[in-house]
Amino acid sequence: MLVKLIPAICILAALAVWAVLRSKRSKAEEGWPSTQATIQSAAIENHGGRYALDLPCFAFSYVVNGEYYAGRFSLSANGDRADELTREMIGRKVAVRFDPKKPARHCMFDEMIEGCEVWLISE
Repeated sequence: MLVKLIPAICILAALAVWAVLRSKRSKAEEGWPSTQATIQSAAIENHGGRYALDLPCFAFSYVVNGEYYAGRFSLSANGDRADELTREMIGRKVAVRFDPKKPARHCMFDEMIEGCEVWLISE
């Protein structure tokens, strides 16, 4: 019985970690300018250690002052919903905030996309 609960416990732990990290987001990021990014590719990727999660992950690019920058994020979806999102999201526009002093630094504007939590993937 307990073994069957381990994936759910891992998901809850990941959400708790995400919430803590999200709450520590600096006020400076909230003042950063925003721009439109385009999702270039998507794939289901395995994230985590022993009790890893298969999550839909997306690569995006955006332009600031004529220069291209890139980033990645995942969504809190799994199973058929994750597969559906990886097919449907390519080419979609999403808003990102970027550091005007160092445009390669960015954060996601939206906390939710398609009803799923957004988790930024650091490179």
